[in-house]
Amino acid sequence: MALAFKLRLRKTEYLRQYDWHKIVGFVSLPFLAMWALTALNFYEPWNGVIKSAWYAITFSSQATEPPEVKSTPANTPALTATQAAEIAKRTIPDARLVSVGLPDEKDGVVDIWMARGVDPYAYGEWPGNVNLKLDAFSGAVLDNSLQHTLSWGADVYTNWSYPIHAGIAVPWWARLVWLGFGLVPLVLAYTGLRMWWLKRRARKTRQPLELDLPRPKPARSSD
Repeated sequence: MALAFKLRLRKTEYLRQYDWHKIVGFVSLPFLAMWALTALNFYEPWNGVIKSAWYAITFSSQATEPPEVKSTPANTPALTATQAAEIAKRTIPDARLVSVGLPDEKDGVVDIWMARGVDPYAYGEWPGNVNLKLDAFSGAVLDNSLQHTLSWGADVYTNWSYPIHAGIAVPWWARLVWLGFGLVPLVLAYTGLRMWWLKRRARKTRQPLELDLPRPKPARSSD
């Protein structure tokens, strides 16, 4: 483990590039692995494989799909955004209203998003971790996402995989960590190409590279 963090600044350029390549790659491996797994989770057929593996490893139950709900058309005016917001605040008083979406179709529902507790989408384009669906005419609550109990594994997989991947679970200054690790492939590409070029130049000029390899121990003489 100690060899992975050894930086030989006073050695040849090849060894310096090699050490930087090794250290940066080793330190960034967990972050790059997280990006790779969460990115594959967005695409078929890998998302099914990762989903099954995640729930098997965490011994947790999967999240159930929310029910399909529709409004019942009536001869009364449809809810306004203000009325829908008031219903949402009465339904979940300790949550902060984020958005109210009014339906385009006659049997469509009012789609409301609220933020409650730690919102993993707080700094993203679509904040809110609680969803309410209201009948567009009566104002009845047709679905409340808080009533769907999630196991801890389902909560992480459903609500945190994209925010962790994109960094939207943290404010902008903390996202500088994501930026730094995002530049790691460029550093690895530069150090890798630089080592290749140094090797190529050494072959052309027939100058041996100092590799700093461990020297073999001298054989013991037998009496």
